Amino acid sequence: MGKQQISVTPIPIDTAIKEAANWRAYCKKLINGEKGRGGEDLPVIKAFFIPISDLQEVLELAKNDSGKEVAGMRIYFRLEKEEDDLANIKAMVVPVIFEPDLLNLKDWIQLRHAAADKDPSLVFDFTKPCPTECDSMSPLT
Repeated sequence: MGKQQISVTPIPIDTAIKEAANWRAYCKKLINGEKGRGGEDLPVIKAFFIPISDLQEVLELAKNDSGKEVAGMRIYFRLEKEEDDLANIKAMVVPVIFEPDLLNLKDWIQLRHAAADKDPSLVFDFTKPCPTECDSMSPLT
């Protein structure tokens, strides 16, 4: 690890916060039984594919930057616009560290030691949603 290159650029923190809020607004519509623009049921996403090489690289970045144990990754769903539906869903991948002082898991969303000319965000989207990127032979789809 450490020699690989993450396949996408990070999502700026302000954008990540806004798009996660858009996702929560969509979920409220779904729960309330609202319909899509054409009167159809709102679609529901099944899964996301996440390349292991990208996960490993982000985990390594978080470990090196935080100096703490990396516990795993957290996936946040997002929509670029509040009026989008699940045809436009994306997922943000965020490293999670164990914070021993607080005895909890904490999102590590930005680098403390980033170069001045580099976006410090550690929020990425290198996921592929299902549908459209599904395993047609899987009993889970």
